[in-house]
Amino acid sequence: MDRLGLTVGEYKFLRTHNTPNKIQDFIEQRLVYNFDTRPNGEATCRSPKLVLKAGKAHCFEGALLAGAACIVNGLPAQLMELTAHKDEEHIVALHWREHKGIKYRGCMGMSGYHLILYRDAIFRTPRELALSFASVYHPTRHETRKSLRGYSAIVDLRRFDTAWLTMREPLDHIGDALGAARHYGMFPKEFGKDLRPMNAAVALADARFEGK
Repeated sequence: MDRLGLTVGEYKFLRTHNTPNKIQDFIEQRLVYNFDTRPNGEATCRSPKLVLKAGKAHCFEGALLAGAACIVNGLPAQLMELTAHKDEEHIVALHWREHKGIKYRGCMGMSGYHLILYRDAIFRTPRELALSFASVYHPTRHETRKSLRGYSAIVDLRRFDTAWLTMREPLDHIGDALGAARHYGMFPKEFGKDLRPMNAAVALADARFEGK
């Protein structure tokens, strides 16, 4: 059996997390947010194997872990980046289901904010999915400005050699692929200044801890 470079325990663990709900439950309930940095000051970019060992992840690492569980279980493994104005980007792993020939998309992910962790597979297009974040995406617990502005084309993790599942080196090549993917704005730029701020109490309660 090809375990894709994973140990028996790691492979079995990912195999048992075979639905979006199971994957998301592990990310939310068992991982803590990763604030670690590399010597150059940049955020870490750990492989799923190293994330499982460390027990912590930021949004990109959480999305990669979700993608790894999808690959091990023979499911589509896709990432999408959400981009913002004067705020951090957010990366999610997609999941979808099909009904009468129509794909409905949702996403899984890690975040310091409750309202951008997960979406059920009820959105017909990546744009619809991205727009579902627009009214709840804000910079910090004390900033109510709605900052989300765009999203990327989908990046399929199956295009990369499966060595990324266990690499000790940072997975910058996957991050670079997301950055190089086509990006789309969600509405005219001038609309941004007229967006009504979030309710301050909701923004404060939304924060699990700082960190997209």
